[in-house]
Amino acid sequence: MRPALQDLRQSVQSVTQMFNSLLDLSKIELGAQPVKLQPVALDPLMADIATLFREEALARNIALRVRGSRGKALVSADPLLLRQSMVNLMQNALRYTQRGGVLMAVRRRGGQWQFEVWDTGVGIAEADQQRVYSPFFRPEHAWRIDNAGHGLGLAVVARCADLMGASQGLNSREGLGSRFWLRLPAARSASAVPRCATAWP
Repeated sequence: MRPALQDLRQSVQSVTQMFNSLLDLSKIELGAQPVKLQPVALDPLMADIATLFREEALARNIALRVRGSRGKALVSADPLLLRQSMVNLMQNALRYTQRGGVLMAVRRRGGQWQFEVWDTGVGIAEADQQRVYSPFFRPEHAWRIDNAGHGLGLAVVARCADLMGASQGLNSREGLGSRFWLRLPAARSASAVPRCATAWP
């Protein structure tokens, strides 16, 4: 019975994940989560997300590293939309990395801060790199690695970025890994900076 129970458990997790992603996307599209731009410190948020995924990375023998800004990175963003985007990018990186590691990093880009997620995963073919932001699109090789995804995570990231006035993109080489990034305006004030933000209920 164990194989059958394991298949059932995976199926339930897959469906639950799909509904959660659809709920996130629908909330964004319907404006159920109003956009509230404010100063957000990236380093504490990155530490929070690293804690969230550390056990999964350890269980799969994937190195998880964080390269912060020593407290300097302060961006203008909606805390909930930003956290949702960062979580989705990390989840995506871990899902398609079978060996090696995943790195979260932040770096200054003129008057902006760029949050990045690097992985040593399967990478994305050049022809598919713009399509990965479309809802329900997944490259063919992605299905062979993990059938739990439904092609919604990156669509949520793209929509969150649009709502916050941020830019986003990726660099990838098939078979060698990927780098996804979000670029946000630097905040001018350190007042009322949330240390972290909880996910939507």
